[in-house]
Amino acid sequence: MDDPIRPEYNPYISGINPETDPSKREFLFSLALFSCSMILGIMPGGSLAASDRQKDARQDLIYFSHHDLQNVLDYRDDIESLFDSDTRKQLRIVRTPPLFSLICALNLSEKSAEELALKHCHLLAEHGFDEVRPIKSKAYESLHNVSYGLGPNLDALRKRYRLIYQVLGDKLGKDLVIEKTHHHNYALVYKVLKRGGTAWDIAKEHRRILRKNKQKIGVSTIIDQNHEVVCEASDILAEVPPFSAQKKGAPNDGHANFPDAEALFLEKKIDCYIKGLRRKGIISSDEETAWSVYDFTMEEKLVSINEDIPHQSASMIKPFIALAFFCKRDENKKNFKYFRKRVRRMEAMIRRSSNSATNYFIHLIGKTPREVENVLRGNYPGIFKDTRIVEYIPKNGRTYQNKASAKDYSRFLYALWHNQLPYSNEIKRLMRLPNNDRIYKGAKRVPAGTLVYDKTGTTARLCGNMGILVAKGKDGRRYPYTLIGIIEKSERARNYPRWKASRSNIIRSVSNIVYGELRKKHNLI
Repeated sequence: MDDPIRPEYNPYISGINPETDPSKREFLFSLALFSCSMILGIMPGGSLAASDRQKDARQDLIYFSHHDLQNVLDYRDDIESLFDSDTRKQLRIVRTPPLFSLICALNLSEKSAEELALKHCHLLAEHGFDEVRPIKSKAYESLHNVSYGLGPNLDALRKRYRLIYQVLGDKLGKDLVIEKTHHHNYALVYKVLKRGGTAWDIAKEHRRILRKNKQKIGVSTIIDQNHEVVCEASDILAEVPPFSAQKKGAPNDGHANFPDAEALFLEKKIDCYIKGLRRKGIISSDEETAWSVYDFTMEEKLVSINEDIPHQSASMIKPFIALAFFCKRDENKKNFKYFRKRVRRMEAMIRRSSNSATNYFIHLIGKTPREVENVLRGNYPGIFKDTRIVEYIPKNGRTYQNKASAKDYSRFLYALWHNQLPYSNEIKRLMRLPNNDRIYKGAKRVPAGTLVYDKTGTTARLCGNMGILVAKGKDGRRYPYTLIGIIEKSERARNYPRWKASRSNIIRSVSNIVYGELRKKHNLI
């Protein structure tokens, strides 16, 4: 029998979950203290006023602010791997009107906040990030999500997820996730990241929709606390094997093709878009770009711009390292066991871009990074023609020497999709884990219900994303295609966070362009 899923609170009584909102607990405690004082004939005004002044002096740390929420989410994903788990648990996306901000809710004294801010400044400066400064704990607004239940049973929540997704539909389901709370429960939430009142209005509307469909599911709001996402739309949709439309011609390596007029139009459209950005000075003269799109349905290359030129790979090299490990495991299961701890490290390498986990696997495969390259070339010389793996990931994350071309990524993704690599399903699972990509999330024209298998890569000189998107047609079939976007700068960006945010949005815009053309071609939703 499934464990019960409980709502965080009675939605008809309160809009706040006392289990997850410390301000609710503080209010109840203060109310009890005041009541006891009145009973005893003690006026607590002086002591409470002093307590309020002390609370007002408490401070948190603020890392980054921007008017675009997506850019703040990107920034969070970039820096959270630099901190220990306790610090990561305190990261929050909040509202500092009129901006969104990333803060660390530590509730420190002024002196402690200044000391910790200095330490974090040194840590982040090594990786090219902005400075950190203290902020008063009451100088920002918490953001809220809509919640549909909380409980220890993940399977029960997954069942509820499927039900709610079916009722709400693809458009709303895009932001439906299951999070693992800091108290080892699971929460099914709709990630709206809105102010409390706005989130509550959305919760009421969702409750109305669910009741209209005869679903008596409790709906409430919950403060966003940067919980780990363990399940999202891609995971649920991937449980049903995607249907492929009728293929045209025989399979190839993803490159022996003869593009038609429509394909050439898409390539020209992307080329014109990038040249337009150059004329406006948005992309500078010391930046190179590369783009690749392959349509699995028609077995046709649609875009090939600078595909053969090797570029810095940054973290996009990490799925290659995973493949090298699985090649070694395929040869010798005894010496290359894939036990639970290594599974977690592999997930950290692909999902969180953990550099320490990456170096662990490089060292496991051979004595030097070159051995990883040798394994890949020895097993798949037709795929890794332009790939060079010559360095461990430095402590500061400035990995500039490992290289690969957009064509290598395209060939890898082609072989992966067709299960031509060892442990293809496991690599696809790893690349499907929830992350903040640049080809789906934030690409507003790419609709909910699109499956994504991807890996991003970012340094102060490179911004990229390579992946497979599996779009949904109006006929209910699935239409997979690859998209690789790379923007490389010859020198380090002076303002890395803002440069990276701008280039991430350029990749998202190209993804919008690609989906728009494929939508016409395949009658996609």
